[in-house]
Amino acid sequence: MSPAPTSLVRARPRTLARYGAGVVAGLASFALVGCGSEETPAPAPGSAPAATSAAAPPPETSAPTSASPTASASASSGADGNRQALLAAVATAQDELSGTTVVSVEQDDESGQTVWQVGVVTRDGDEQDVDVSADGSEVVRTERVDRQDAADRRENRALVDDAEVDVTDAVEALPGSVDGGTVDQLELDRDRGSVVWEADVLDTDRREHEIRIDARSGDVLSDRT
Repeated sequence: MSPAPTSLVRARPRTLARYGAGVVAGLASFALVGCGSEETPAPAPGSAPAATSAAAPPPETSAPTSASPTASASASSGADGNRQALLAAVATAQDELSGTTVVSVEQDDESGQTVWQVGVVTRDGDEQDVDVSADGSEVVRTERVDRQDAADRRENRALVDDAEVDVTDAVEALPGSVDGGTVDQLELDRDRGSVVWEADVLDTDRREHEIRIDARSGDVLSDRT
Protein backbone atom coordinates (compact mmCIF):
# COMPACT_ATOMS: atom_id res chain seq x y z
CA MET A 1 0.00 0.00 0.00
CA SER A 2 1.56 3.36 -1.01
CA PRO A 3 2.26 6.04 1.67
CA ALA A 4 -0.15 8.94 2.10
CA PRO A 5 0.63 11.93 -0.21
CA THR A 6 2.15 14.25 2.46
CA SER A 7 4.92 15.77 0.30
CA LEU A 8 2.77 18.79 -0.59
CA VAL A 9 2.37 19.58 3.09
CA ARG A 10 6.12 19.45 3.67
CA ALA A 11 7.10 21.36 0.53
CA ARG A 12 5.85 24.72 1.80
CA PRO A 13 8.35 25.08 4.80
CA ARG A 14 11.27 23.90 2.66
CA THR A 15 10.54 26.51 -0.01
CA LEU A 16 10.27 29.33 2.51
CA ALA A 17 13.50 28.33 4.21
CA ARG A 18 15.36 28.29 0.89
CA TYR A 19 14.60 31.92 0.08
CA GLY A 20 15.33 33.20 3.54
CA ALA A 21 14.03 36.01 5.67
CA GLY A 22 14.01 38.53 2.82
CA VAL A 23 11.32 36.64 1.03
CA VAL A 24 9.33 36.31 4.21
CA ALA A 25 9.58 40.06 4.79
CA GLY A 26 8.51 40.78 1.25
CA LEU A 27 5.50 38.56 1.62
CA ALA A 28 4.64 40.32 4.87
CA SER A 29 4.79 43.73 3.15
CA PHE A 30 2.58 42.50 0.37
CA ALA A 31 0.10 41.26 2.94
CA LEU A 32 0.05 44.70 4.66
CA VAL A 33 -0.58 46.44 1.33
CA GLY A 34 -3.39 44.01 0.59
CA CYS A 35 -4.99 44.68 3.98
CA GLY A 36 -5.03 48.45 3.31
CA SER A 37 -6.84 47.99 0.00
CA GLU A 38 -10.61 48.38 -0.30
CA GLU A 39 -10.91 45.63 -2.85
CA THR A 40 -13.43 42.93 -2.12
CA PRO A 41 -11.69 39.76 -1.03
CA ALA A 42 -12.01 36.73 -3.30
CA PRO A 43 -14.50 34.19 -2.08
CA ALA A 44 -13.18 31.20 -0.20
CA PRO A 45 -12.65 28.06 -2.27
CA GLY A 46 -15.78 26.01 -2.51
CA SER A 47 -18.13 28.86 -1.50
CA ALA A 48 -20.91 29.99 -3.80
CA PRO A 49 -20.42 33.37 -5.51
CA ALA A 50 -22.41 36.22 -4.00
CA ALA A 51 -25.78 36.71 -5.60
CA THR A 52 -26.03 39.78 -7.74
CA SER A 53 -29.27 41.53 -8.42
CA ALA A 54 -30.14 42.17 -12.05
CA ALA A 55 -32.88 44.25 -13.54
CA ALA A 56 -35.93 42.12 -14.22
CA PRO A 57 -36.59 41.70 -17.94
CA PRO A 58 -39.56 43.69 -19.22
CA PRO A 59 -42.76 41.68 -19.45
CA GLU A 60 -43.38 40.09 -22.77
CA THR A 61 -46.11 41.69 -24.78
CA SER A 62 -48.07 40.00 -27.51
CA ALA A 63 -48.36 41.68 -30.85
CA PRO A 64 -51.92 42.64 -31.77
CA THR A 65 -53.61 39.73 -33.48
CA SER A 66 -55.49 40.10 -36.70
CA ALA A 67 -58.09 37.85 -38.25
CA SER A 68 -56.65 34.65 -39.67
CA PRO A 69 -56.23 34.91 -43.47
CA THR A 70 -57.53 31.36 -43.75
CA ALA A 71 -60.64 32.16 -41.73
CA SER A 72 -61.25 35.34 -43.72
CA ALA A 73 -60.78 33.50 -46.98
CA SER A 74 -63.15 30.72 -45.97
CA ALA A 75 -65.79 33.23 -44.88
CA SER A 76 -65.59 35.11 -48.17
CA SER A 77 -65.44 31.99 -50.34
CA GLY A 78 -68.68 30.37 -49.16
CA ALA A 79 -70.70 31.50 -52.16
CA ASP A 80 -67.87 30.75 -54.57
CA GLY A 81 -67.61 27.25 -53.12
CA ASN A 82 -71.34 26.70 -53.48
CA ARG A 83 -71.39 27.85 -57.09
CA GLN A 84 -68.24 25.97 -57.99
CA ALA A 85 -69.77 22.78 -56.57
CA LEU A 86 -72.97 23.43 -58.52
CA LEU A 87 -71.11 23.86 -61.80
CA ALA A 88 -68.92 20.84 -61.04
CA ALA A 89 -72.08 18.78 -60.49
CA VAL A 90 -73.41 19.99 -63.86
CA ALA A 91 -70.20 18.91 -65.61
CA THR A 92 -70.20 15.53 -63.84
CA ALA A 93 -73.82 14.86 -64.83
CA GLN A 94 -73.16 15.74 -68.46
CA ASP A 95 -70.08 13.52 -68.50
CA GLU A 96 -72.25 10.70 -67.19
CA LEU A 97 -74.96 11.26 -69.83
CA SER A 98 -73.22 12.77 -72.82
CA GLY A 99 -75.18 14.85 -75.30
CA THR A 100 -77.70 16.01 -72.70
CA THR A 101 -78.75 19.54 -71.72
CA VAL A 102 -79.10 20.57 -68.08
CA VAL A 103 -82.54 22.02 -67.28
CA SER A 104 -82.39 22.03 -63.47
CA VAL A 105 -79.99 21.84 -60.52
CA GLU A 106 -81.19 21.51 -56.95
CA GLN A 107 -79.64 20.70 -53.58
CA ASP A 108 -81.42 17.72 -52.11
CA ASP A 109 -81.13 15.15 -49.35
CA GLU A 110 -80.85 11.47 -50.20
CA SER A 111 -80.83 9.12 -47.20
CA GLY A 112 -79.12 11.73 -45.04
CA GLN A 113 -76.60 12.62 -47.74
CA THR A 114 -76.58 16.06 -49.37
CA VAL A 115 -76.51 15.78 -53.16
CA TRP A 116 -77.01 17.88 -56.23
CA GLN A 117 -79.98 16.62 -58.21
CA VAL A 118 -79.24 17.54 -61.81
CA GLY A 119 -82.08 17.30 -64.32
CA VAL A 120 -81.06 16.75 -67.94
CA VAL A 121 -82.89 16.37 -71.25
CA THR A 122 -81.57 13.99 -73.90
CA ARG A 123 -81.54 14.63 -77.64
CA ASP A 124 -84.88 12.83 -78.04
CA GLY A 125 -86.51 14.85 -75.24
CA ASP A 126 -86.29 12.22 -72.54
CA GLU A 127 -85.77 13.68 -69.05
CA GLN A 128 -83.43 12.08 -66.51
CA ASP A 129 -82.14 12.93 -63.04
CA VAL A 130 -78.52 12.52 -62.02
CA ASP A 131 -77.66 12.72 -58.31
CA VAL A 132 -74.14 14.05 -57.79
CA SER A 133 -72.13 14.31 -54.57
CA ALA A 134 -72.19 17.60 -52.65
CA ASP A 135 -68.76 18.60 -53.96
CA GLY A 136 -69.84 17.84 -57.52
CA SER A 137 -67.16 15.23 -58.11
CA GLU A 138 -68.98 11.93 -58.50
CA VAL A 139 -72.30 10.42 -59.57
CA VAL A 140 -74.36 8.92 -56.76
CA ARG A 141 -77.33 7.72 -58.80
CA THR A 142 -78.96 8.09 -62.22
CA GLU A 143 -82.71 7.81 -62.67
CA ARG A 144 -85.07 8.25 -65.58
CA VAL A 145 -88.12 10.40 -64.89
CA ASP A 146 -91.23 8.19 -64.98
CA ARG A 147 -94.41 8.53 -67.04
CA GLN A 148 -93.07 10.50 -70.00
CA ASP A 149 -95.03 10.28 -73.20
CA ALA A 150 -94.39 11.68 -76.67
CA ALA A 151 -95.99 15.03 -75.75
CA ASP A 152 -93.72 15.39 -72.73
CA ARG A 153 -90.65 14.68 -74.80
CA ARG A 154 -91.69 17.25 -77.43
CA GLU A 155 -92.27 19.85 -74.72
CA ASN A 156 -88.92 19.13 -73.11
CA ARG A 157 -87.13 19.38 -76.42
CA ALA A 158 -88.88 22.67 -77.31
CA LEU A 159 -87.92 24.16 -73.92
CA VAL A 160 -84.26 23.34 -74.50
CA ASP A 161 -84.28 24.60 -78.08
CA ASP A 162 -85.85 27.94 -77.11
CA ALA A 163 -83.25 28.72 -74.45
CA GLU A 164 -80.09 30.55 -75.51
CA VAL A 165 -78.69 30.95 -71.99
CA ASP A 166 -77.42 27.71 -70.51
CA VAL A 167 -77.12 26.86 -66.82
CA THR A 168 -73.56 28.21 -66.55
CA ASP A 169 -74.58 31.56 -68.03
CA ALA A 170 -77.60 31.65 -65.71
CA VAL A 171 -75.35 31.28 -62.65
CA GLU A 172 -73.16 34.12 -63.91
CA ALA A 173 -76.25 36.28 -64.53
CA LEU A 174 -77.42 36.16 -60.91
CA PRO A 175 -77.75 39.75 -59.63
CA GLY A 176 -75.47 41.52 -57.17
CA SER A 177 -78.18 41.39 -54.51
CA VAL A 178 -77.21 37.77 -53.90
CA ASP A 179 -73.44 38.14 -54.08
CA GLY A 180 -72.07 35.92 -51.35
CA GLY A 181 -75.34 33.97 -51.27
CA THR A 182 -76.02 30.26 -51.69
CA VAL A 183 -77.84 28.85 -54.71
CA ASP A 184 -80.38 26.22 -53.65
CA GLN A 185 -82.15 25.67 -56.96
CA LEU A 186 -81.95 26.70 -60.59
CA GLU A 187 -84.53 25.52 -63.11
CA LEU A 188 -85.38 26.22 -66.76
CA ASP A 189 -89.10 26.81 -67.20
CA ARG A 190 -91.66 28.46 -69.41
CA ASP A 191 -93.50 31.42 -67.90
CA ARG A 192 -96.34 33.09 -69.83
CA GLY A 193 -94.79 32.08 -73.12
CA SER A 194 -91.22 33.10 -72.21
CA VAL A 195 -88.40 30.74 -71.37
CA VAL A 196 -86.79 31.72 -68.06
CA TRP A 197 -84.34 30.46 -65.51
CA GLU A 198 -85.87 30.49 -62.03
CA ALA A 199 -83.43 30.58 -59.12
CA ASP A 200 -83.84 30.25 -55.36
CA VAL A 201 -80.89 31.89 -53.62
CA LEU A 202 -80.24 32.48 -49.92
CA ASP A 203 -78.39 35.76 -49.38
CA THR A 204 -75.88 36.56 -46.64
CA ASP A 205 -78.70 37.80 -44.36
CA ARG A 206 -80.44 34.42 -44.74
CA ARG A 207 -83.21 35.92 -46.86
CA GLU A 208 -84.49 33.83 -49.75
CA HIS A 209 -84.56 35.44 -53.19
CA GLU A 210 -86.74 34.21 -56.03
CA ILE A 211 -84.99 35.36 -59.18
CA ARG A 212 -86.13 35.10 -62.79
CA ILE A 213 -83.62 35.39 -65.63
CA ASP A 214 -84.55 35.68 -69.29
CA ALA A 215 -83.24 32.49 -70.93
CA ARG A 216 -82.78 34.29 -74.25
CA SER A 217 -81.00 37.50 -73.21
CA GLY A 218 -79.66 36.69 -69.75
CA ASP A 219 -81.36 39.77 -68.27
CA VAL A 220 -82.71 39.64 -64.72
CA LEU A 221 -86.48 39.94 -64.97
CA SER A 222 -87.30 39.96 -61.25
CA ASP A 223 -85.72 39.55 -57.83
CA ARG A 224 -88.22 39.00 -55.03
CA THR A 225 -87.55 38.33 -51.34
